[in-house]
Amino acid sequence: MKNYLLLAFAAVALLFAGCKKDDPGTDKPKVVAVTGVSLNTNAVALEVDDSVTLTATVVPANATNKGVEWSVADDAIATVKNGVVKAVAIGETTVTVTTVDGGFTASATITVAESIIKVTGVTLDKPGLELEIGDSGTLTATVAPDDATNKAVSWSSANDAIATVEDGVVTAVAAGQTTVTVTTADGAFKATANVVVKAAPIKVTGVSLDKTMVALEIDESLKLNATVTPENADDKSVTWSVGNASIATVADDGTVTGVAVGETNVTVTTTDGGFTATVPVKVVTEKVAVTGIEWYGAISRTELRVGDTERYCMIISPDGATDMGVTWTSSNPEVATVEHDRTENSGFVHGTLTALKPGKVTITCTTNDGGFSATTDEITILAHELVSAIEVSPKVVKVEVSETVALEVSVYPSNAHNKEYEVISGNPAIATIDSNNRVTGVSMGNTEITFKAKDGSGVETTVPVWVLGPKPTWIKFGDYVPNSSNIYEAYSWQGKQIDVKSDVNMTVSPADADLRWFDWEILYENNPEALTYEVTRDNITVSVAYTENYSAAYYYIQILPYLDGNLVGDARVYLRTYPYLFESYGYSNDTTLTPVDSVDGTKNYLYNWNSTLHKDGLNMIFYYYDIASSLDMFKEYQIPASQYTLTSSDESKLKITKLTTGEGYRLERLVWDELVAVTLSYKCGEHTQTYTINLIP
Repeated sequence: MKNYLLLAFAAVALLFAGCKKDDPGTDKPKVVAVTGVSLNTNAVALEVDDSVTLTATVVPANATNKGVEWSVADDAIATVKNGVVKAVAIGETTVTVTTVDGGFTASATITVAESIIKVTGVTLDKPGLELEIGDSGTLTATVAPDDATNKAVSWSSANDAIATVEDGVVTAVAAGQTTVTVTTADGAFKATANVVVKAAPIKVTGVSLDKTMVALEIDESLKLNATVTPENADDKSVTWSVGNASIATVADDGTVTGVAVGETNVTVTTTDGGFTATVPVKVVTEKVAVTGIEWYGAISRTELRVGDTERYCMIISPDGATDMGVTWTSSNPEVATVEHDRTENSGFVHGTLTALKPGKVTITCTTNDGGFSATTDEITILAHELVSAIEVSPKVVKVEVSETVALEVSVYPSNAHNKEYEVISGNPAIATIDSNNRVTGVSMGNTEITFKAKDGSGVETTVPVWVLGPKPTWIKFGDYVPNSSNIYEAYSWQGKQIDVKSDVNMTVSPADADLRWFDWEILYENNPEALTYEVTRDNITVSVAYTENYSAAYYYIQILPYLDGNLVGDARVYLRTYPYLFESYGYSNDTTLTPVDSVDGTKNYLYNWNSTLHKDGLNMIFYYYDIASSLDMFKEYQIPASQYTLTSSDESKLKITKLTTGEGYRLERLVWDELVAVTLSYKCGEHTQTYTINLIP
């Protein structure tokens, strides 16, 4: 028996143990968050020691945590606990309730007075309102008696989907009927107003007539038909009038009757909006019939773009035809519409086409009298004219930090349908651009501003933006004075990199000015593609290098800086294309080796070497045209020995050693009575220039 009880107990224990385990198929309770809180009144009036209970309503009703906390702005006037407000002293304060979940609040004004005058009722100034959707109206509440202590009221609408109310202002939302109620805070007295909301009437936007002209004989009648737009307008009534009733009359239904020979006008006017349409009326004793119609001139354009208009002219035959009325029709009104423009006594009638969307269409003009017609060739309506280019000035923006530069932007063609564009700064941390296309430097660096057309054309323009260091006020080369006629000269050789700051003796003010403010024009007269240069913040380097030997002549590089469009300097660096050798360790015109033959641009040269002078050093120089004298003279420029090499054609006859001091080479002749050659080489850019000099004993 004990064993059976033990088994039974174990089974029950296992059953309970199984029940305690979480069932993964069971959903946990859903937490419903609080979305707001309100009080049963927004104002209370009490006498000292009186109490009132405020009730807080938390929404939604099924919120998980509906706990609230109460507080009072001045507990010397009133206290609050669990919504019970007790008056302490005369004055005014505020009691606030705050939800634990979300911190939503609602407040009520507490007025403590020596003696309270109770409210006895409330009335509204209107029994109701009639409004159209979107309109507003105001209801005014009067609380009785006039000297009631607490005259606070609250407003509510029975159906906010039809009309809402706030502080007595009622706003119509949708067609229907609802009730607006005002309730006093003291005593909860109520007054109501009925609010009826109607849909806004559909207004008339225009009127047209079915004839462009009326031609009648005396006592003849014709009925005009007026079309009021839109078709579903609420009030489509019209009135008719005639300019001269002695020539023609018009009935209330639009029937026109000829009275006497002459011309007048009949006008139809809409009751709603006063829109008008007018048709000319001609009364004759006997009509002259129309015999035909034709286009006046050629149809000039068979291709139009959406949004374009084109006027057409027809001529009716004969010239004196009585009824020149016509009807214009479009074969595809969705692609293009056509309207009558005017009629001339000379027999010309005009109509205007308006292109609406891409497609093909023909326009037909038909006479009222006889039904003669003429039709255009097929007209193609193309899509809107797309943007073809966006031009921005200046093409490169140079600006300092915190400085602003306005850009001028032009969109082409001028008849592009959509000229709007998007503006993007490549790096707003360097430069920004506002809606008026004003670029402002933020920090030093380079970025770009891109202008992109919004019409789908894909056209875009990018403008480089440089946010630079201090702007220079002037620059000079050597002794050059800005705006003077001085030109600073410097001398170099082909292939050497020219450091403008040092080689051309450049100075700028202020000393830390950013050279990139200048627009540099670097010119080389003979072979521009051989010219390279680089401008940095504080220097500019230039070089010219051919890829093959070049003829004996002189050339120069011209360096021209512009600031704000004005030329402010001029430097010329002269290049010589062939070398001379001269003796001794230093520079001396007296010891220059004179070539036997004139230099003609070939690479072989002959020099007389006078051994009796006991000169044993050779240096290389270049010669330049002397611009100051304007004569065919040359200045000499010694090249450092590190820039070139001398090689003996026969070491057994001539030994060459680079000098340890100076800028030349020591030559030791081992054989004095034989011709010996020296090979001279130096680097010109990527090319090595080589010359052979024959030393004559």
